[in-house]
Amino acid sequence: MAESERERKRTIGEYVVEEHTARRLVAESRRQPLVVIGVIWAAFLPVAALLAPWRGGARLFIVAASAVVLAVVTLLVGAFAPLVRRIIVDVETGECRVECSYLFRWRRQFSQVPLAAVSAVRRRRRVWQDPGDVTKVEWVVELLGQEEVWLVAAGDKEEPLAELARLVAEVAGCPLQEA
Repeated sequence: MAESERERKRTIGEYVVEEHTARRLVAESRRQPLVVIGVIWAAFLPVAALLAPWRGGARLFIVAASAVVLAVVTLLVGAFAPLVRRIIVDVETGECRVECSYLFRWRRQFSQVPLAAVSAVRRRRRVWQDPGDVTKVEWVVELLGQEEVWLVAAGDKEEPLAELARLVAEVAGCPLQEA
């Protein structure tokens, strides 16, 4: 049973489609902020070990200050790097939910949009440009209402988000707009 269930799950870019029927879509994206935190601390330990034989009164202060800075960076990564992002489109309950869970349990975001308020699903390209020559292209999937726009998903690759936008529009029963 578990093997056939695993085969049914489809991967669309970074999202895994947990459930897809005509009336319900559940897609989930998992990230690994613990790996980033582990790499940061693993890089710090050899630096602290290299400072240990160094003689001088500032050695302890440098290692302690570095550990405090890394602890703050660890807290920031844990608080702001999403662990799980789940998209649920459910026709029976008449809503679309986007949930973001973070490493720390006290920080959780979700938006709940009634499908009656959604007029279309839009997939568009968003371009970020610095004053220099740095340009970043991001593809987003959004729900369009009369006066509001709700972000569903964002990513660097066009094809997976085009497929995700098609699935969201199909289940929600809304037209798909390309911008």
